[in-house]
Amino acid sequence: PLMVQSLTSAKSKFLSLSLRILPAAVRYGKPAPARGSRSVASFLLLGLATAIATEVAAHPELVSADITDITFIEEISKFRSGAGHDFSYDATFPFGASDSTEPPSSMKHYFAPYSFYNGDQHTVPVYAPFAGEITRVTDESASAGFNKRVEIQSSANPEYLLVVFHIKLGFAYPQILNDWPIEFWPSHQEDDVDYTTRTVAAGDLLGYADMRDSHDFDVAILFTDIDGERYWVSYFDLMPDSLFLSYSNRGIARSDLSISKEDRLLAPVDWWGGRNDEDWVTLVQAMSGAPHHPPEHRPLSKSGPRAARFRLATIPSLISPEPLFDPRRGLPL
Repeated sequence: PLMVQSLTSAKSKFLSLSLRILPAAVRYGKPAPARGSRSVASFLLLGLATAIATEVAAHPELVSADITDITFIEEISKFRSGAGHDFSYDATFPFGASDSTEPPSSMKHYFAPYSFYNGDQHTVPVYAPFAGEITRVTDESASAGFNKRVEIQSSANPEYLLVVFHIKLGFAYPQILNDWPIEFWPSHQEDDVDYTTRTVAAGDLLGYADMRDSHDFDVAILFTDIDGERYWVSYFDLMPDSLFLSYSNRGIARSDLSISKEDRLLAPVDWWGGRNDEDWVTLVQAMSGAPHHPPEHRPLSKSGPRAARFRLATIPSLISPEPLFDPRRGLPL
């Protein structure tokens, strides 16, 4: 899936690389040592292949702590699913992906806890998956009140940006930071100056999922390549096998968590606002030692489960209310 986005940046690497591998006869007009049946063309092809292979290399295993305790989690939406709302490309929104070749889809993951964890904002933990710095905190509006959208830039690989939506952020962190410019966001707020830190280590508790009127929270990763192009990538593409083992133990394979671009193009989303079982992966029963809270002991949201909240802004991706339905079950609110 990274092939198309890699071709442009591969060109410059190919040009410099080809100068190093072209025979001397081509570079200097002098005879080159015999190289059997290899031709200049073969060297050029080798150079192009090497450049592209370098660019298409797998993402780094950047995640060293999981975003949450998955013993709380029942279902996860797939990357490029039709769950929730379109989250792919918006030409009017200069802070997201710049890749306009993606078909409409949800290029993030919804994490849906078991329903008996719904109803509060102090139960389902949300952790920093890698070390980095909080670069933006904005308000998101919900019927139960405001919660936070938080961006964290990796310190080891600054080209990767975590975006986590709809959480109650701990007060050690700024409650508003680098808010959207006022031309995009009429509700723009000045930075919070009364906080302890913007730096996080992998595994630091960021806060808790706001489950007061919802049944899930969501996570996205924005990757910026060497040419400055921005792409949404799956959170699980950055997770090492050692950490993914907890998902494997609950019956999930990596391939279960993502829909390829090619498959999405062949099967466009036409069910926004409804339930499609193919959008979701269900985790098998929790591992031994999982926290257990009987449903009758958990406060439930009076307004019903909800994955999406209203956004207050003047751009299409943020001004329009996200669909008022439960994207996991396709139920109206």
